Amino acid sequence: MIHFSLSDVRHIADPSLFSLGYDINEASFSTIKSVTMLSKDIMQILATTQGSKLYKQTVNVYSQDEGVKVIGKCSCETGRNCKHVIASALAYLDEASEEQNQSPAIEENDGEQNDWILRLEFAFFPAEKEVSEKSSLLLYELNLNAASGKVDLTLYTARKLKNGGYGKVNRARPNSVFNTYKPPDYFKEGDAQTVLLFKTLSQGLKTTVTLEGKLGGLILEGAIATGRCFWKRGHKKAVAFSRQRELALAWTSEGEMAVLGVDVGENTHLIPVEPLYYLDTKSKEAGKVMTELNAQQLELILNAPKFPSSQIDKIALEVASKIPQLSIKAPDKLDIKRVENILPRASLRLKQRKESYAIDLSFDYDGLNVKAFPSYETQTFTDERVMLIREKKEEERYIDILCGYGFKEHNGELVAFNMHAWKSLLENLQELKKSGFEIIKEEDFTLNFHPVKRVGVNVEQSSHWFEVGMHIMVEGRRVP
Repeated sequence: MIHFSLSDVRHIADPSLFSLGYDINEASFSTIKSVTMLSKDIMQILATTQGSKLYKQTVNVYSQDEGVKVIGKCSCETGRNCKHVIASALAYLDEASEEQNQSPAIEENDGEQNDWILRLEFAFFPAEKEVSEKSSLLLYELNLNAASGKVDLTLYTARKLKNGGYGKVNRARPNSVFNTYKPPDYFKEGDAQTVLLFKTLSQGLKTTVTLEGKLGGLILEGAIATGRCFWKRGHKKAVAFSRQRELALAWTSEGEMAVLGVDVGENTHLIPVEPLYYLDTKSKEAGKVMTELNAQQLELILNAPKFPSSQIDKIALEVASKIPQLSIKAPDKLDIKRVENILPRASLRLKQRKESYAIDLSFDYDGLNVKAFPSYETQTFTDERVMLIREKKEEERYIDILCGYGFKEHNGELVAFNMHAWKSLLENLQELKKSGFEIIKEEDFTLNFHPVKRVGVNVEQSSHWFEVGMHIMVEGRRVP
């Protein structure tokens, strides 16, 4: 056989194509059919690789004075040195490496000695031998559902090989895996609880389920925790927990159509479970996604409709104006002015509502007016095509002054929970103006306080000895 290395395969194509072939091999989509020495200098590898359909590869390895050269052909559209050829060459290297690691201590013709040693080994380690040679394990396989775009989880069983990896993978039998009274012997720690949740989410004896909601989150976490959760058929590297990532939103154009998209990194899928998870199919890592969106908001964004690219500016501006708390990267071609480093002026509007009184607080940024509540980092003005960066500390300074008089925010307004707060505020309107407030009284605002010059108290005894009537004299007028 002619020996070649990973670096020899790298020379077949550019790094991006090599990376695609590497991922295909990691998913175990390539199968080596035969290896033949056509001559002492040429080795031929025949293989198949599962893609959109089953492709056939012929990989020739040439031994030359200057080194080894690898050339391959494929039945796919590319034909020569494609990603399937790279995957087949890597699959051969993997098999060759496994065979090299196997070093039998006894020759085949020593059958009697071999049989004796095996029986002796079983006598001392019967349980361990039975587990490693006969017992299957439950595998959890993640796949992308082409119809829904969501991530599915499927249950499989396979025997763990002595030298690592797994043997032939089979779909789990529902009657065995979901048997409540007699769980299968291959259940390990964590399997029983995860499978019970899996059955609840699938609502029947299905061994494939779409991961979503709180149940989906618990199932995903349980599957990964076993160390036997894989992306597609990549059974060489299990999916592992990794760090959190932040969810990013951006307006993107796809030819003549545009859409609001989500992004947590390249080669990464979003799994809409609770809590929200991402799955990096290249690094085989999964982790939680940081976002302030709730489940309903996220569902609407993930199912955002496509619209003509010519309307992307208008829609992006409208969303930014109406939902300022939603942080979305603006379209590249959108011409929007960023206004910042302007100190706001506070405007205080006193108004009356039936039997109660309230304050509307707003801030003026050189003609751009924003309400104090709810408070956001930015505010977009559609007509002006302006994004205002608000000065939060200065706004909070004004709010703290009003709270000091006894007011609190309620449903977007400032309200007082006792009359003393109103009295204190109205008696200090001039001080508020000096602090930078503009004071506006609506016409129907009638609440007022006047200083009292003289208060007299006259106590009159009623016809009943225990009743006392009190009348207060305010500025010479009798007040009952």
